[in-house]
Amino acid sequence: MTGNLTAETHIEPAEIDLMPVVECLTSGTRPEVDAAWPATAETLAKVFDPATWGITHDVNSYGQESHANLYNNEIQSDFRKWLTTQNISVSDYAQAVGELHRVAIEVHLHSLLPSARSNKGWRLRLAGFPALKIVAFGLCSHYQGTQNQNQMGKASGLIRAQAMQILPPDLKPVLNEFKPATPEDWDDRGLMPSPVLRIGTLDISEYDQQGAKLRMIRTTTAKKELSTYFALKGMPAEEFKNEGIFELQKLRQIALALGNDRAD
Repeated sequence: MTGNLTAETHIEPAEIDLMPVVECLTSGTRPEVDAAWPATAETLAKVFDPATWGITHDVNSYGQESHANLYNNEIQSDFRKWLTTQNISVSDYAQAVGELHRVAIEVHLHSLLPSARSNKGWRLRLAGFPALKIVAFGLCSHYQGTQNQNQMGKASGLIRAQAMQILPPDLKPVLNEFKPATPEDWDDRGLMPSPVLRIGTLDISEYDQQGAKLRMIRTTTAKKELSTYFALKGMPAEEFKNEGIFELQKLRQIALALGNDRAD
């Protein structure tokens, strides 16, 4: 099995344009995601050989009460006060944030996750947040739906420690370029290396020049999903369009090394 995992065609990064992937991850509606998916799958297949990897995607829309919950409970009180002074109501905020909460793409090794067991194990995952135009990416375990995010975050740290023991010496520094998920990622600005001054169509630069926090647009689902990452990084979608291919190749190397150990 090890030979099968490592004997893949090498593709030069310059040959791969991630624009279709970015368009898919930051689309504002389900029809837009559906329209972008064929080109996205074709692009990712150049990085992840379909004979070795499975690639799927998932769309999470805001529920009926999700925008109201964001406005009334999740966002910080001073931001809510600022929205009020700007005469921005719950419905106004909902319109600005948009229809889609996040768009996710998962890449898994066939050797580790047969289709009948897609709800177990670890995988490479990209998560786009259309309202902020950012992409989170890395390696994560499966989100079961009921776990506490803080406890899952601790578990992700343990998974990372085990992965670090398994990896060959040359890949340990590569894994260290990615961090385990923390509350800074699912509540604050951990996934935003530079300020994000727009939430959908809403300019918040007058509110805070440091930019948005993820809690301004994320639901409990995203909070728990992010806590499953044992290797995580975030960047603006525009930056990911240019630099993401290098990040995906790093994650691919790590995943193959971990998969080889499991296969052996």
